[in-house]
Amino acid sequence: MCTLLLPFSTAFASGAQTAGAGEWDKLGTYTYIYSSKPVYSSGGDFRVCLSSSAGFSLTIHLYEDDPGSNQDEYVGANYFSPGECHTFKNIGKFVDGDNRKAEFYAYDYSGKYVTVTFYD
Repeated sequence: MCTLLLPFSTAFASGAQTAGAGEWDKLGTYTYIYSSKPVYSSGGDFRVCLSSSAGFSLTIHLYEDDPGSNQDEYVGANYFSPGECHTFKNIGKFVDGDNRKAEFYAYDYSGKYVTVTFYD
């Protein structure tokens, strides 16, 4: 008889979503028309993935949400095919406010339902 021993992580058993250093932390999956809700990022790099079931390609713009009368800051844009991900690099300059976080949201002009997943 042969026994196979596999390492077991308590983080995995508890359902934790936080990845280790150098790995992506999933911030959530959101479906929207025109604009997603903002998600919090601590800086570094930020990843956006378009759902593989999108059925169409489009350009997604990334903005940093600034509350009140402050104008939202434009981070950049990428053209996405279904299932494709793009990484926005070195976005630490957008970290601000009392919470020391950047609040990023996706925006597109398609007028269609779009589903994206954000990673930090």
